[in-house]
Amino acid sequence: MLQLLYALLTLASALYTLLLLAYILHNFPWLLDREKLVVHQVTLKKSDQPMVIVSDLHFGSSRSVYRYLLAILRAVKPRTLVIAGDLVDERMLMSERTLRLLKTLTICAKNVFYTPSSSNHDHAPKPTFISLEENGKRVAIASPILKLCVEGCSNCLYITHGDYASRNGVIAHFLEEFVQRLFLKPFIGVVLRKKLGISDGSWVVYGHSHKAWSSHAWRAVNTGCWVSRIYESTQMALAVATCRNGVISVKLLKPS
Repeated sequence: MLQLLYALLTLASALYTLLLLAYILHNFPWLLDREKLVVHQVTLKKSDQPMVIVSDLHFGSSRSVYRYLLAILRAVKPRTLVIAGDLVDERMLMSERTLRLLKTLTICAKNVFYTPSSSNHDHAPKPTFISLEENGKRVAIASPILKLCVEGCSNCLYITHGDYASRNGVIAHFLEEFVQRLFLKPFIGVVLRKKLGISDGSWVVYGHSHKAWSSHAWRAVNTGCWVSRIYESTQMALAVATCRNGVISVKLLKPS
């Protein structure tokens, strides 16, 4: 009887270990992924107006405060607006509804780009690039990575949701906080820079972990979130990028 119990416990332990390993490999796809991520490059004309990057707006959630963002955008008046994933709160595939929602944001910027997640609320399972122009306004969806360059600037912006580093947003949140506190490094930013082979001068901008944070040393910016969760408060933030003297610089703004 004891031998049978021991055998069952050993089997259960082995199954648990296999399931845990399978989940780790699923949640952190970069551990085994040898293929290059698809990067969609867009080059913009140089402008004195800034580029603004935000993420995790979660339209449709009762806890979202995205209305504050709309007021900020009217004040900043960016030429280009990029939303780095989780535009809506409900889980859904890219659709005409998404395009209609993006078109409404052209009242805030001439160019509106969207980099949906590959595993979260706004699911885009395959590499995608869709660009529509109407009445001098441009709306584009680029998944999984948008490389935004400006004419006359030596560096670029790599923009993505960030779930490639960790599909589970809660795990990403606590990993980002732990690595930042212990090593003063952005977990997602480091993974993305190494996986994409981003040059030292270019920036990586992302969201997903809901941790508003920036590092000039790592050229990495996390644009926080516009919704509260049980384990975190709202961390409203937006990245403002400008090209001066041939170099794109990025600042993280946190509205109070």
